[in-house]
Amino acid sequence: MKQSWKIPVICGILMVVFNVIVFALPIYKTPVVLISDIAVVIAIAAQIPISSIAMKKGTTVTSKVYGWPIISVGLRYLAAITACAMIFILISGVTLIFPIWLPIIVYVVLYGAAGIGLIAAESTRNYVEEQDVRHEEVGFMRKLYAETTTLKRNVTDREMASCINKISEAVRFSDPTSSADVFDIESELYSIFGEIKASVKANDTAAVKGKCAEFQQLLEERNSMCRIAK
Repeated sequence: MKQSWKIPVICGILMVVFNVIVFALPIYKTPVVLISDIAVVIAIAAQIPISSIAMKKGTTVTSKVYGWPIISVGLRYLAAITACAMIFILISGVTLIFPIWLPIIVYVVLYGAAGIGLIAAESTRNYVEEQDVRHEEVGFMRKLYAETTTLKRNVTDREMASCINKISEAVRFSDPTSSADVFDIESELYSIFGEIKASVKANDTAAVKGKCAEFQQLLEERNSMCRIAK
């Protein structure tokens, strides 16, 4: 997904507003004030790459939703840094006595925590998306097994039930993971299974036998391709 122009514009507006507030305050512009101002500006600017990382895989609604925790981490630390900066600015700008090392340490700790939080959020997003992909890869065979099992239970003819039971067991013990290499074969498998259901409905035992044999042969070809692809 392309970087939205709105995010850089919003960040620019926030920088201008914050700087106007800081330099308009009737306080002394001490080194702590300048350091705090720079810290907040950096935190605001960091929201641009953070949002880009969060939405880099945002081709679907689900992917965009998975990216929001990353954006949330960036915003939380921006709020924390801004709050600390305002406290340091007000205290040092009024008292003129404030150690420079204290805000530096606080900002470094907050930046470090933000970095760790972003890495953890990105790792979690990647893990969840990987699980989704794996679920989609095994989804077809699970669905096919469920349908063959249901059809077997609804068949009263023993001969037809035996044929359907064989293909159901064959599906059960097949490689559950799909891939782009076998999508066409799986589509054909499902089409043949549709013909089997139609033959069962028509009570055509010979057609059911023939289609089940065709189904098993194609399923073996599909499993062979899965083994080769690994």
